[in-house]
Amino acid sequence: MRVEDFWDRLQLVAYANPDFEGLSPKADERAPKAKIASSFRKLNLDAYRGATFTPLPGTDREARFLQSKSNDWGLEPTLRTGTSASEKRLARVDSPKILHMATHGFFFTKDDDNSHKIPFSSPQLMGSTIPVTKAYQNPMQQSGLALAGANNTLEAWKRGEYPDPSNDGILTATEASVLDLQGTWLVNLSACETGLGEARSGEGVLGLRRAFIQAGAENLMMTLWPVSDKFTVPFMEAFYEEAMKTGDAPGSLAKVQRDLLVEARTMYNTRIAVQLYGAFVMNFINRVNQEN
Repeated sequence: MRVEDFWDRLQLVAYANPDFEGLSPKADERAPKAKIASSFRKLNLDAYRGATFTPLPGTDREARFLQSKSNDWGLEPTLRTGTSASEKRLARVDSPKILHMATHGFFFTKDDDNSHKIPFSSPQLMGSTIPVTKAYQNPMQQSGLALAGANNTLEAWKRGEYPDPSNDGILTATEASVLDLQGTWLVNLSACETGLGEARSGEGVLGLRRAFIQAGAENLMMTLWPVSDKFTVPFMEAFYEEAMKTGDAPGSLAKVQRDLLVEARTMYNTRIAVQLYGAFVMNFINRVNQEN
């Protein structure tokens, strides 16, 4: 395929406000309990006791904004909300220019105490840090995103049932790493703690950052702590307006973040300003110039 043909297919794919109660697995869609079920889910089942993902209506506003602006930016929009915001549909995404993921994010810690635990059901936050057992070994399964059907999967795990992991609504970093995002200019993980991971000697930080870069993302926006569903919407609107105008994703984040930090510090205080807007970071890859 010629480069010109590829860029004629520019797309913006936005996932937002998934229906966490949707996609209830049928009996014939459940994986056997024995060997096929993912071991980390069985090993750390206690970490999910009482957990639930709550709706995020603000994320729907993010996606609707992107959909309304796509034509101005020369992009073809695809919006996935409710039950259509599924893991199976995400697996079929083919190198869009922008992939925007606005949902709950999660990161598992190895703390035994619950002093840092943030409940999934918190109405203000788009994520959670969940303490898990020290037996938890695979760092690429410590972080992930919640998609359609995630709550049904949590309930199934409690019953000792294991839905098909390819469409169970729990997208781990391992699964994200095999997405087809070669040539994707921007992946935006508009969720909590998506920039966290575990540092391994000789391997760097393992988590969603490693996964989406491995999948092909050229610019990857992430967060370092829980972010507000309410305040993230205007932040994202300002960021995209600047980024699509300049074509410089990291520079646009720096500018918008600086402006909103100054504004919030004036309205509230420095601590609140940093809590609201300081969590966002950008990872960018300098691809080899193909003309050389």
